[in-house]
Parts: sequence; structure tokens; C-alpha cells
Amino acid sequence: MTYLTHLVLSTLLLLSSASVSSQEEHPSPMHKSDPDQTLVSTKGAESTAEEDQKFATEVVAAHQVDAIELPSKATKHEKNQHPEINDDNTKQRKKKHKHKYEHMKGEYSCYRTVAGTMDTVYDIVAAYPNLAKISDIGKSYLGFENKVLVLTSRGNENGRRSSTSSGDNTDKGKLFLTFGLHARELAPPELGIRWAEHLVKSYGVDADVTQVLDYSEIHMLLHANPDGRQIAEKNPSLGNDYGWRKNAHDYPPNGSDGGNGCSGDSAYGITNPDGNETLIYGVDLNRNFPYQWGGEGSSSSPCDDNYKGPSPYSPEPEVAAIMDYAKALFPQSQQRRDDDTESILTEPYDEETTGVYVDVHASGKVVGQPWYYKNVTAPNTPELMALNHKFCSYNGHKPVVSGYDSFWYEAAGATDDYMYGSLGVAAFTFEVGHDQAENCNYFEKEIIPNNFNALLYGAKVSRGPFRIPKGPDVTRFALSRSLEDPDNAMRVEVAASDVHRTLIKDKRGVAIQDKYPVIPSGLQNVSSILVFVDEHPYDNSNPLPYATIGTEISQSATESIAIDVGTSTLVKGQHTVCVQAVDSASYGGAVNCQYFTIDSNHRFVMKCVDSDKYFSLRKDTGSWAVRAKTCLSTVDEAELICGRRVKYLGDTLVKDICPLRCESECETN
Repeated sequence: MTYLTHLVLSTLLLLSSASVSSQEEHPSPMHKSDPDQTLVSTKGAESTAEEDQKFATEVVAAHQVDAIELPSKATKHEKNQHPEINDDNTKQRKKKHKHKYEHMKGEYSCYRTVAGTMDTVYDIVAAYPNLAKISDIGKSYLGFENKVLVLTSRGNENGRRSSTSSGDNTDKGKLFLTFGLHARELAPPELGIRWAEHLVKSYGVDADVTQVLDYSEIHMLLHANPDGRQIAEKNPSLGNDYGWRKNAHDYPPNGSDGGNGCSGDSAYGITNPDGNETLIYGVDLNRNFPYQWGGEGSSSSPCDDNYKGPSPYSPEPEVAAIMDYAKALFPQSQQRRDDDTESILTEPYDEETTGVYVDVHASGKVVGQPWYYKNVTAPNTPELMALNHKFCSYNGHKPVVSGYDSFWYEAAGATDDYMYGSLGVAAFTFEVGHDQAENCNYFEKEIIPNNFNALLYGAKVSRGPFRIPKGPDVTRFALSRSLEDPDNAMRVEVAASDVHRTLIKDKRGVAIQDKYPVIPSGLQNVSSILVFVDEHPYDNSNPLPYATIGTEISQSATESIAIDVGTSTLVKGQHTVCVQAVDSASYGGAVNCQYFTIDSNHRFVMKCVDSDKYFSLRKDTGSWAVRAKTCLSTVDEAELICGRRVKYLGDTLVKDICPLRCESECETN
């Protein structure tokens, strides 16, 4: 294809997308949210079960992220670091969109277009230069200049001490995410950009998000197939299976020179300026990666949705760009092969291997892991399963594992097999939702809240994905004023379990152990819980914990501890406490952190929620809702001290009335 033809096709695609409507997603400007902010009730504390159910629904909607407000002018730092940002194009974007990013039209209006997504990316970088930057990844087949959004802290943002004095840590874990490889799968790119908005907004407000951006890097390719997505945006119903799936490469069917050898909607036609039509058949990019390319689950016919292409990666710039970016991102010392399409990995990678890759697709509500080319177990299956089960415990999905009954189907040439087999990365596929063109209602209520924490966990363990998921998880983390010495100490209560997040559960929260038995990494006892105050276990200085609480006496896979932390030497203001659990096999689990506040008298400050406000926290088995006069130890964790607790568990409504504490124990920060 000549450059002129490239240019014509690209221009026609963009013009045909002009009918896509622009809609305002979230009208209010982004701001640093108040951790005490809650929903305001227009009714009294008492409510019916129907009202409670309505409230739980409203709470999920309340977690949606506001649009980002650009600074009036780009700073000198932004201009130097990001040449593509300048005052002129910043003003043009503001004038064009007025914080209304372009969305698809009609029933899919919750999804940003490719243009709307990229506008959001530039706005994030402009508004948060110490957290976000853009990396080039190359052009698509039709010439779209694609970008990767990189999120990590660089400098002392919001007064938070970074892992090093410069804010850069070469030991940071790396999470690489790709979205939208299949064009008709509408939800993944929107999930990615909303998570990005959530992360930058939560930095310095949510200690767990803050530590993730301080100690890891998140690389997000939000539209891995931008040409195909623009076809899908223009006509979501086009294609063999209700939407365009492949890229926009104009391969002729069966090697011919342009005759239509395919039936139905297998080709996408573009009318050229001379009146002739160019037919695009495209390549399934998730069958075009070199590891075991051309095997089962891929097709040699351009008419098919799973067409593998004439050869692996080199003719498809989208695939080559992802490969090149990943090879530069992850350590070369653990990479074993590049474009070898025949060799099979037989030796497992060691536990010090770093990096996590997640390719987000739709649909099926499963988390898949290598292999995809064949139903046989991979060398690191135990390590991959440990992380897979942890993912599923957060997003409610089911694991798909090769060599087990849960295996779906062969898909040779897939992303996961390349990332793991060639680069040594712990690689997974998230299949979110239950439809490729997911309806907006389900996307907002289920896909968004269910997957944010799963992705966050992936970032937490990215520095050791074959090791950290084997460790225990913190299942409860509460801060309150010490009962014994309230003026001089803070109570830290922690529960940890080696088994809890390895269990795969049904909708009722019951473990499905007949099909998904407890994996070996969940059978150890919790041996100790480490507590760090204003320190982090990943600091380059290797700090000693404030306290190490041994739990060897009871010898259990689930343990709870409580310890008083002295506050008399802590200065007024915000502080951090982080905890990590270790099991009897010496595996340390993911780190959890919370902020707490000390007043001018060196006392721990309680957080208060008044009687006319709500607060909710999403749990594995439903939604927690707290109303009535409530005193919270930390709003982030919604740890209930007193008030009324409502838990939705299937169709059963369980109500708990907690003992009411004296209101004087609650202080407004």
C-alpha cells in the first residue's frame, strides 16, 4: 500500500467517525477529593429495605471519576518534558471539548471514542506532570500515532516521601496493560482510562493508591487497535460477530487482487475519492504474536475473524509496537526468545522474575493465563495460578488455566503466550463483562467497581509476581484510638490470611472447592505481621518494621493481631502506616497502607460522618452501607465503630446494630 493510499484511508476513517456525538461524561472538574466526603441523604436515618437497595446502587455511581480540569497554562516543566503540550493546543482542546470528551453515540454513550480517550490522556499529563507522562509506541497501519500513558510518582508530590530522593526508583515493579486489541470489545479502553483518572485523583488521598504509584510503574496502551476501533465506533454492528474485531490492514481475500471472496460483513468497504471501493479484511492482532504463531485457534483465511495474518508481527505495526515496547520495558536478563515461533518453554522462570502484563478483553468474566496455544500446563503454572486466584478474588471472575478443566479454547499467537514464553512476564487476560458491546448500565455498576482493585493488586505485586502472590493477604486493617492510652497511642488491628483470596467463590460468597480447590500457596500458616510507620518495606534503605508481631502459637492460615503505636513523638499532620503479612514458607504478601492524622496534642484523630451522610465500601460479596450517626476510624477503609450496618448478600438483607460510642470520642479533622 502506498503512502497516499494510507493517507486516504486514514482520512476517510476519521471523516466517517465525525458523526460520533460528543457527550459530557462528568461535568464537575477534577479536584483533590476530601477523604471525608460522602453522599448526602435527603431522608432520616431510618429507611426501608427498598431504599437501602437504592442507596447501594447510588453509591456505585458515586465512585465515577470527574473530568479533569486543565491548568490555564502549561508549566515550564510540562513544556520541557512533553513537547506535544503547549499553551496553544491546550487552549484548543479546552475550547473544543470544554471538558466534554468525545463519546460514542446512542446506547454506547458511556464509552469514549479513540479521540476522546487521547484527549483525556493529554489532559491527565498536563494536570499531573509529576505522576503522568506519555511514551510513543509507534504508528498503526493507517498512521495513527499511538501513545502509552505511564503513571508513576516522580518527585515529592503532595508531601509524600518518594522511594528515593529523586523520586525515580529503578527497582519499581512494572505493570503493562493493553486494552482494545479487539476493536468491537467496547468496555476495556474505557475501563482503562477511568482507572487512570482514579489513580491520579487518589494520589496523596488514598495511601494504598499512593504507595502503588510510589513503588511501581503502570504503563497503559489504551487503544491497542485504534484503526479497528474507529471502524467499530462508526458502526458497532458491523462484522461476523456483531462488530469489527480486527485491524484495518487491507489484505485481499485468499490472496486475490481485490475481488470480494468473503460473504456477509467479513470486509469493511471504504469509498475512495475516485469512486472505487477499497475492501479492508484485517488481521486478528491477538493471533499475530510470534510465540507458537499459526497453531490451533487461528485461521489462514482473511475472511475469518481470527485471521492470523500472512506472517507474525512484522506486517502488523500494532503488534510490532507492543512487542518492542515490552522488550524495552521488562528486564533483558529474563528474556529468553524474541520471534521464535517453534520452541516451547519447558523450564520455569525463577521467583525473582519481575513484571506483570494484562491484556484486557471482553467478555466472559474470566482471568486467563498461559498457555493459550495448547491445553497443556505452563512451567510456572503454580505461580501463575496464585496470582490468577488473587485477581479473581477481587473482580469476581473465574480462572481459566491450561491443562485444567477450566481451559477455554486454543488461541495460538496470543499476547499472553508471547509475554510469558518470550519475556518471562507473568501474563494474563481479563475477559470483563458478559458482552463484547457491553451495555452502559452493566459497565458502570459491575465492570468498573469489580476491576479497579484487581488491577491495583496487579500493580502491587509487579515487582515479584511469581513470589508475592504466594504470601498472605491483609483482610482487615483498622486504625483507632488506643483504649488503654488514648492520648498517646493509636491502635492498629490487622487480620491476615494465606487462604482467603485463593478461594474462588460463587455469587453467594461460597467457595467452589469442587471445581477450584485450594491451591498449594494458600495452605501455609501466617507466621508474622509487620507494621511500618512512615516507612515502607520497599524503601531503598531497607527499613526495619516498627513492630513484628509473631503468630506462631496458634498455627493458622488466618490470623488477627492488635498493637498500640505510640503517637507522642509524631508531629501534627498526615502520616502513613503500612502492614505486610508473612507466612510459614517466608513469603511476604502484598503491602497495604493507610493514612492517619495526628493533632497538635500528638493524638490520633478519629474521622466522623454525620447522621445525614452515607458511606459505602465495596466488599467481595456485595456492598457495605453505613448510615446513622457513625464514627469511622478511617474513611478509606470504612471501619465501623458505631452505627447501623447493612450488608447485601444475594437476596438476604442482614442488619447489625453496633454499640453506640459517646459522640465526644469523634473529632472532626
